[in-house]
Amino acid sequence: MLECDDDVLRLLDGPPLVPPGFEPQEPNRVAVTGRLTELRVADTCRRAPRAVLCLTTAAYTCGLLREPPPVAWLALPQGANAVRVFEGDHRWIRWSYPGAFTVGITEYDVLGARVRWTDPARTVVDLVRYGRHLRSLGPAVEAARRYAETGGDLDVLATVAADVGAPAAVMESIAMLVMLLRS
Repeated sequence: MLECDDDVLRLLDGPPLVPPGFEPQEPNRVAVTGRLTELRVADTCRRAPRAVLCLTTAAYTCGLLREPPPVAWLALPQGANAVRVFEGDHRWIRWSYPGAFTVGITEYDVLGARVRWTDPARTVVDLVRYGRHLRSLGPAVEAARRYAETGGDLDVLATVAADVGAPAAVMESIAMLVMLLRS
């Protein structure tokens, strides 16, 4: 396992992960905090090339949450051995539905490894869908509000939710959230 003392992953000079109109606090810089370092992310993604940084980790990376997440969230395909893949302060979820690892996924090269994140719209949808894992829909509401404030297209949320086969209850929650944001 590669190690590094730095506790912040910084991607410089890459395309933005944020919706149009968003002004990052540090231009041309995206940060993921927590226990994942640049070297650990690269090493993890080499060993689990289909893993995706998601939920509050992706929301913070995309600028949708103001506070860094207390733990790193990663999604794995069914059958991947999470114990051997990840070390440190993290949580993982299993995705097995159609489009889980293709719809709304952004890829970047970090130290020669392909690192994958959910994009802003997919991140909002996932925060609603997996609110029970976070023990609150608070991050979903904050991320959706920031998504709308920064120029994200609210109609895209329903499209993304449908594309990943979100259950009816999630589709209804997203519709209510969009309605609240538009009022």
